[in-house]
Order: sequence, then structure tokens, then C-alpha cells
Amino acid sequence: MTRRYAQIDLETKQMISAAQALPVRHVTSCGAVITDFGKLPDTVLFSLGWVPVVHETIEPGREETHMLSAVPVYDEENRRLVFPVIPCDLEGLKDESLAAIDEAASEASARYISEGTGQGMRYLLKQAEARAFLAAAAAGGETPPADYPVIAAEAEAVGESLEMRAGRIAALADAWTAAAAAIEALRVSGKEAVAAATTGTAVIEARDSAINALEDV
Repeated sequence: MTRRYAQIDLETKQMISAAQALPVRHVTSCGAVITDFGKLPDTVLFSLGWVPVVHETIEPGREETHMLSAVPVYDEENRRLVFPVIPCDLEGLKDESLAAIDEAASEASARYISEGTGQGMRYLLKQAEARAFLAAAAAGGETPPADYPVIAAEAEAVGESLEMRAGRIAALADAWTAAAAAIEALRVSGKEAVAAATTGTAVIEARDSAINALEDV
């Protein structure tokens, strides 16, 4: 990889040009023309206000918690500009992690029920009708299909008896209730752990733990 250099103010050591490959030809502030500029040793380049630019490397596994600074630091000992690795903004990382947990909870829910307001209302209506039908049947009462229009229509559509369909719906509702409780507990506890984290690494660990647990529901 071609080494990159930048011009600095020799008094303040502040970067005054973008990092770039050294030009072949350079005109000094006095108007002198230097050819083969890129072949000059760093000591001479420094005297002319040019220093190497180095970007630190983010260690594997720290890509989400650290980033390269947008502002270089002058390394006096090595006469170079260094873009250091710095921690990511903790609050921004937390916001992203909280949203990721909510998304994982939604995906977990979608494995049991279809999302959407209208669909949710139909689920509630079907559940209410199924439980009312089963309660009436268990008590020996009358269970005319007209009293349970939604599950009666569904039973007819799939070729099942009203009793069989009501039983299936109630069983699915029980399974969803248990899953919903587990999903919500994991979602809330995961977000609490993220909010309480004081380092980027702790945020990522809390986020990943919650998401992994939600994937298993």
C-alpha cells in the first residue's frame, strides 16, 4: 500500500492538507521546484512540512465498540500524524442495541402470530369465541354456530368441526400466551441490561445475550 502523507503547520503541528500520496514534483513556499519529491527521506520531508499519516487498526471483535477518530493526533516521537482508535459513542451504541432487541422480539412474535392491528384483533376475537364455545360445550349448553361466526366460518373453510377448530384455536392461544410472556420478559430485561451498561463491550454483550435468547423462544 502506498504510504500517505499530509502537510502540517510546523509550529502548531496541525494537519493542513488531506492525506495523499507524495507528489512527484513539489513547489515550496519560496517557489523552489523539487523533482522526485516522493523519494526524499522523511527527515527532509518533515523540514518541508510533510509527515506520514497512519491509521491505527481496530482489533478483531472490537468493530462495533470502537472506531477511527476523524481527527488525527500528532506523534512527536515518530514525527507523524496518527488517526487513533477511539471508543464509539456509548449512547448511540445503546440506542442501536435497544432497537435491535425490539426487532428481535418482533421477529420472535412473528413466529407465532402474523403482525398487524387487524390481524391482532381477529386473533383476539377468535380466541374469545373459542373459549366461549368450549366453556358452553363443557357445561352442556347449546353451541349454535351463529353464536361463534368467526370460528364457525374458519372451521367450515378448513373442513373441521366447530369443536375441533375451537380446541385448536384455544391451544394455539395458550401457546402464544406463554411465548408472549417469555418474549416480553427477555425484551424488557435485555433493554434494562443495555441501559445499565457502562462500556461498549458490556452493551454488545447485553444486546447479544437478549437477541440469542429471543431467537430460542
